[in-house]
Order: sequence, then C-alpha cells, then structure tokens
Amino acid sequence: MCQEGAFIPSHYFTLHFFFVLHSVLFASDLAGCMAEFFEVAEVASLAPGSGRSLLVRGMRLALFNVGGTFYVIEDDCPHRGGPLGAGWFEGCVVHCPMHGWGFNVTTGACDVRPDRPVKTFPVEVRDGKVWLALVGREPKSPGSAVTTETEDR
Repeated sequence: MCQEGAFIPSHYFTLHFFFVLHSVLFASDLAGCMAEFFEVAEVASLAPGSGRSLLVRGMRLALFNVGGTFYVIEDDCPHRGGPLGAGWFEGCVVHCPMHGWGFNVTTGACDVRPDRPVKTFPVEVRDGKVWLALVGREPKSPGSAVTTETEDR
C-alpha cells in the first residue's frame, strides 16, 4: 500500500499503464467471443503420418494426423507462402515443399527460423469427426465453410 505523500517512481506508472492496456486489448479480443467449431474431416479419412490443406471460412489451414492426434496450423509457410499441407511430413514436423523449412505441427515452431512460427488452432475429435475451433474470426469469402484443397500427403 502507498502511504500518503510516498514517492512513486514514474516508471511504475508507465509499466502499470502498459500492463492495463495489454489486459484491456487482450480481453477485448475475446470479449463476447465463443469458439465456433467446424467439422473439417472424418477421422478415418486422414491416416497417421499424413496431412492435407483446407480452406475454412476463407482461411488456408493445414490438418495433420500425428499418431492418431490431430493438429491444425496455418497452411502458408512464412518464408515464401508454400502450402504446408502439401509438404513432406516426418514425425511431428512438416517441411515446406518450396524450400524445406520445417514446422512442428504441435507447436507451430519453425526449425530454421524460430522467429517465424506458424499459428496453431484448437482441434477436437468427436464422434469420429475432426472439429476445428476458430475464435472471433470473420470469413474472408462467402460460400462453403470447409473445403479440402489437396489430397492427403
């Protein structure tokens, strides 16, 4: 507690301001937003060790099956935009088909450039179907919510 007349350094106010601002901005992103789930695949349609590209609400995403557990990441490689769903897949790492950058599909981390990860998205499996959660995202184009762009890899 502050006593009356106590000196409070100016950097305290600056740090407090940024903490409050960050909290408000973060909370406003999630305020009133509930996750919207989209069925993106049948569990049996994607064998372990494989992946595919998807277009969900105008977003290019990639779905992968790692030993029966499903993961979704952004489909576009941050290097040159190569489709990660069309890349080669080893363990839990997918390699961009254009230049070979590797991305851990469980975390989004890049093995070549740690400062260039891809986003990951929550996934659930219910009743033999894979469901993707999108929170507070608007569609970029009208039409079907989910389409498969490429064959299994």
